[in-house]
Amino acid sequence: MILNSTTPKTVSEAIKVFCADIDSAQPPIYVPVRPDPTAAINSCFGSVSNFVSRGGGSIQYGWIIWAGSKQLFLEAEFHAVWVSPFYEMIDITPKIDGEVNILFLPDMKRVYKGQLIENKRKLLVINDATLRWLWLGHHRHLFKERHFKNGQVDMEAALRDKDQWDQWESQAEALTFSRNCYCPCGSGKRLKSCCGRRSPS
Repeated sequence: MILNSTTPKTVSEAIKVFCADIDSAQPPIYVPVRPDPTAAINSCFGSVSNFVSRGGGSIQYGWIIWAGSKQLFLEAEFHAVWVSPFYEMIDITPKIDGEVNILFLPDMKRVYKGQLIENKRKLLVINDATLRWLWLGHHRHLFKERHFKNGQVDMEAALRDKDQWDQWESQAEALTFSRNCYCPCGSGKRLKSCCGRRSPS
């Protein structure tokens, strides 16, 4: 079960609604990715903070907006970008897939306080495949949370616990869902009252 995501090419109506649910005061904007040589993948908060200390500017917290292949889902990942002295937003954190820009939703209320923040997810198509993706996304957060300390995931500990992750991935392949089951997003609500409540617009 592989459902990939990438930077959306356009800001669709579904993306606007998704972003408004997160912060209705801010529109999503495309931000260029210009990696700092000293920055590491998945370490935006420390990297941007260090970059500001070295060269000025400021830090802007917000959410990277990812779109699923075939418009199946949307996902928001808490993130930080650098704001230059000329008020230009630049993503200095390198990306695994080599994106040259990201769709970024500034969040004017939330700041990073050293705690792991779960991604926000929205299904655009509701079926067993996307519900499995939702379940696995929540369990990926639980896995990271288990090994999160001192502001980052302890990769050595995570690798030692790889059997648990492999077990969850294998389990996800066989999952099926009914409207009365608990929602796979981890909210504790029934699916019919949560992510399966209605067909997304």
